Amino acid sequence: MTLGAIRETAMLRGKKVGVELRTAGMYLLAKALERAGMTLKDVEIVSLNLAETESALMGGEVDAVVTSLPWQSRLIGAGAISLFDSKMIPGELSRLLVVRSDALKSHQAALQSLVDAHFTILGDLTEKLGAGERAVIARREGMSWNDFEGVLDLIKWPSRSEVLRMMNGTPSPLDEMADRMVDFMVKIELMPGKPDRTNWIETSIVGMAP
Repeated sequence: MTLGAIRETAMLRGKKVGVELRTAGMYLLAKALERAGMTLKDVEIVSLNLAETESALMGGEVDAVVTSLPWQSRLIGAGAISLFDSKMIPGELSRLLVVRSDALKSHQAALQSLVDAHFTILGDLTEKLGAGERAVIARREGMSWNDFEGVLDLIKWPSRSEVLRMMNGTPSPLDEMADRMVDFMVKIELMPGKPDRTNWIETSIVGMAP
């Protein structure tokens, strides 16, 4: 996000960009720069945590920031514009449940309950919460309940069957996405090398519907 004269990603060359290091924000920034024919080496990276991004941009400490809600919405209210966001790289910023193989065996019942609860609550998250629960969530997230509902609307929540489609196949769609992401991160030196992903996808607890 930027304020002032910078209106496109190409104008960030040589500028200060605030971003939280070793996070998805670095990946997002690298993809944005790639679209404009640049790399991370073409900008000056300023390490910020997300809570610092709003004040850093508003105070002129940096020329652009990689941020998220609620800071994003406040910056837009102050006149900032978004140059690039995760909608432009669909599927690449996804959350996965990662467990050790020994934990999968020793805690399978608990993991099964966790996964089942996730799919059960999809679509009912906002409808089933009372005023007190909504207030707790809003306070934790640092935004109003209406803003929080707006955030949920921006997230793609795949169903159990959709998740299984992404995880199955040789290679699976998830594997193909991971290959592209790993190749990119190694290329831009966000990763030192390709990790061993042998048998890294486990579908058993996803496919066991209650």
